[in-house]
Amino acid sequence: MKRFTRNQGRFSAFFLVSIVMTLSVAVFELPSVKAQSQPAGPNWSRTSTSRLYHDTLTRLYNGKVIAVGGFDSSRRQGINNVEIYDPLTNEWRDTAPLNIERFGHSAILLADGRLLVMGGFKIATNVATAAGPSEIFDPVTEKWTVLGTDNFFQTTIFPLPNGKVLALSGIFNFADVFDPATGTARSISKPTVNIANPLYPSTLVLPDSRILLLNGSNGENTRAQIFDFATESWATTNVPSLDGYTFPGRLAAVLPNGQVLGLVTTPDGAQNSMLFSPSTGTWSNLMRRNTGTLFATGLPNGEVLSFDVNSAEIFSNNSRAWRTTSAPTQSPRALVILASGQVFTGSELYGVDFGSAGSSSLVNTSAASFRVDTLAKGSIVAAFGTNLGDSATPNSTQISVKDSSGFEYPAVVLAVSPQQVNFILPISALSGQAEVTVKNRGAVVARSVLGVVDVSPGVFTANADGRGVPAAVVQRIKAGASVSYEPVASFDSSSSRFVATPIDLGPDSEQVYLALFGTGWSNQSRLENVQVYIGDVRTQVLYAGIQPGSAGLDQINVRVPRSLIGRGEVDVYVTIAGKTANPVKLSIK
Repeated sequence: MKRFTRNQGRFSAFFLVSIVMTLSVAVFELPSVKAQSQPAGPNWSRTSTSRLYHDTLTRLYNGKVIAVGGFDSSRRQGINNVEIYDPLTNEWRDTAPLNIERFGHSAILLADGRLLVMGGFKIATNVATAAGPSEIFDPVTEKWTVLGTDNFFQTTIFPLPNGKVLALSGIFNFADVFDPATGTARSISKPTVNIANPLYPSTLVLPDSRILLLNGSNGENTRAQIFDFATESWATTNVPSLDGYTFPGRLAAVLPNGQVLGLVTTPDGAQNSMLFSPSTGTWSNLMRRNTGTLFATGLPNGEVLSFDVNSAEIFSNNSRAWRTTSAPTQSPRALVILASGQVFTGSELYGVDFGSAGSSSLVNTSAASFRVDTLAKGSIVAAFGTNLGDSATPNSTQISVKDSSGFEYPAVVLAVSPQQVNFILPISALSGQAEVTVKNRGAVVARSVLGVVDVSPGVFTANADGRGVPAAVVQRIKAGASVSYEPVASFDSSSSRFVATPIDLGPDSEQVYLALFGTGWSNQSRLENVQVYIGDVRTQVLYAGIQPGSAGLDQINVRVPRSLIGRGEVDVYVTIAGKTANPVKLSIK
């Protein structure tokens, strides 16, 4: 075992075998073959449609989509209706309504899986006023809870790496940090950028979890700033410009290389795009667009789709050019990326057609968090279905993954039962959509489509359910350099569950480090894109990468800050490349 130092170090995952359901073995990926049937598209296709015209679509961690609020033009009033769409059955159903009618609001999924809705308007005596306090939806109980007394108007909200939320008002030009746990907000320094501009002010989360804001004003009034979550401060950066001209624009998506694609209008009225480098703060590469479409989203394959009714185009950073693609026939109001990698507008789907008959019969999740999500190549997948195999004869189950190029990869199967199979998503599969096929004794028993990405972090937990105390170990270095290892969990026979064992940070002369085990981040090599908060304290990240000897298993090492002494139970948040893993809990003595 390597010694854990300030700069690196890896622990043996000595108690993870039962949790991950795999052995410490070397895995050699088998060669791919060109599949006989090739995927078609991508194209748009109609789905069942929600009864109402909702303002927000958000994918929950169970893979379903929740549509919240909106405006009823016939009544000239906001609505409190909420509907849930199931991509597996292509069906909508009603769920508990909001407590407050609202439209023009914002909604985000919190790390714990709840949905936060904030801001928006309601109509009172023919006048638009603030909708009222924020609300949180619990997808387990399907109930809404009103939080605090905030009365935000037009608000853009972003999850922060410490579990809190940044709220930017588009009317009063303020910035607040909102705590979903308490329902309270506190004011912080606001951007000097006028975020009330109507020309699509836009914001994006960068790979290092900072937030880029571009206000979209015309000409010399265009402004851009970056929010640093660690200092809660704003810094001015450059705006889209060329040859002395500043262009109004908005942000489209973060590309796989960390650059940002912006959509701009040049003085001649032409629609163009430019690239922003967060590391240098510069814009470059003026590229002509084919359309001036409004909606834009990054795709799992790293490209960017921009679309509106009857018009659509795709940007490829490889060619640094736009190309036209099939367009939706229905007017979109919102969009969301499904776990399958498809784009969903509430009435249409955009994606690759793999040509397989029948509906999806397999649900793919991270084996660590059990989130139904886009999943990282090289990560451990837990897939659920029926008649998938027999643990007594695991070799009778074979899994293959066909990517969007038509190449099919045999997947390494780690564990088999009739309702669940664990396998490693082939590292060589292309990012984008892919089809998973499960065969039992040579017969196809399940299929599904999933979105393949580079990073999708999940933290293993001691109870193997994605919640509570993590699968982790503490390393203690005492004066004189003696080293010991300690568990963070112990088994409670009364509840038949692992519970947190308080971590003693000891005297000043001792150094305490924590190793968290998970999956889905081995393709992320830049430590500046990894943030770990214990409680509300940011930790020093020393290592984030593979756990040698265990297929698909990843590891993060951090130093535990002494400022946490006496805090008791604390939440742990891991954010990698702007994506937050399932939160876990520790106890600090």
